[in-house]
Amino acid sequence: MIDSLSERLQHDVQIFDDLLKLIPAKFYVMDKTEEANGKFQHNKRKKAPKQAIKDATKKAKKAKLDPENAKTITQVQEEKAKQLAESKADEDDASEESESDSDDNEVESEKMEVDSGAFSGLDDDSNTNHASSAKQEPVNVQPMEKSDIDQLRNRLHERIHLLRKKRNAPGANPANPRSREDILAARNKKKEDRKKAIKAQKEKGNKVAPEELVKFDSKSNADKSRPSADSIKMDGDLFFGKLSVGKDQKKKKGPSDAKTQLKMLEAKKEKMEKLKEENKSKADEMKEKDEWSKVIALATGDKPKDDAKLLKKAIKRQEKQKQKSGQEWNKRLEKVKIDEKNKIKKREENIKAKIEEKKNKKRGIKVKPAAKKARPGFEGGKRSKGGKVTKPKAPNNKGKK
Repeated sequence: MIDSLSERLQHDVQIFDDLLKLIPAKFYVMDKTEEANGKFQHNKRKKAPKQAIKDATKKAKKAKLDPENAKTITQVQEEKAKQLAESKADEDDASEESESDSDDNEVESEKMEVDSGAFSGLDDDSNTNHASSAKQEPVNVQPMEKSDIDQLRNRLHERIHLLRKKRNAPGANPANPRSREDILAARNKKKEDRKKAIKAQKEKGNKVAPEELVKFDSKSNADKSRPSADSIKMDGDLFFGKLSVGKDQKKKKGPSDAKTQLKMLEAKKEKMEKLKEENKSKADEMKEKDEWSKVIALATGDKPKDDAKLLKKAIKRQEKQKQKSGQEWNKRLEKVKIDEKNKIKKREENIKAKIEEKKNKKRGIKVKPAAKKARPGFEGGKRSKGGKVTKPKAPNNKGKK
């Protein structure tokens, strides 16, 4: 029995040491060398020459197998403790040497100062000037003036206002409307101004000069009509000297179909004949006016359809086309009906065939399936049984003379 405490502790320590010896040193003590880091730094290893890497790996393998290198954990720990003690001793020696050197330097500097003081009277006036300039004059440091809080606040508000104005924030520019009510009021005002301008133009009639400008809402009329060459931009609004209407927006007068045009032409002729009987001079004036309007229309690019013969031909052509398209439509309807009937007939036949097949199945009668249609030109003749096609043998004429 182990009675004393010290003996028990030594016994426990011995057990722990024996257990530690069983663990390999590489798993217990971490090696913080470059070789250990080389495991994870593959690119660094690649930079070294191949022969050096090979030699290093051979040495490592030999070192593993060497029994002297196989150290226990306790041995490794003792070695590391010795290395630490030695490194600390070296550091202490180095620090003592540096302190002694610094003391020697201080003594030398004091001697130099004494020597310079002894020969200070022999210096020139320049040395005295240099010493006087070395003395630093006291600098008058003035404290910053305390700025008023209201002044700072005003400056901040001005800065914010400028930034808001730059990015066109709502309410930043007094010219721009701030709320929905202001926008509606501005819009109504523009509408009223426009109405007044149109009314004034109507009252004056043809007396209005072409240079007079009529104000329009730029946003509403931007898509409807493009600004003409004589348009002027003032304060973001557009002013037009003339209302230019494009060719696409021009409305055609009169009917487009030939029948109504012919009717109108006949009615006009009758009216002219009646007018000739009643008042010949007025009829001549009307005729001349019509001729001038026809000439103007031709000049502008319009084609007035006032020839009865051409209109009648056009009507005939349209009727023929209508008749032809009607016949084609009727044929199509007939074809659709025939196809529908054929589909219904085929469906009924299929239903009957299925019913018959079920009945025959119950009776035990087997019906042979219908023969499939042969593909033309591939299945051969009726007498051929299929299979490989053999070439005809050449006649053997060896025995014959």
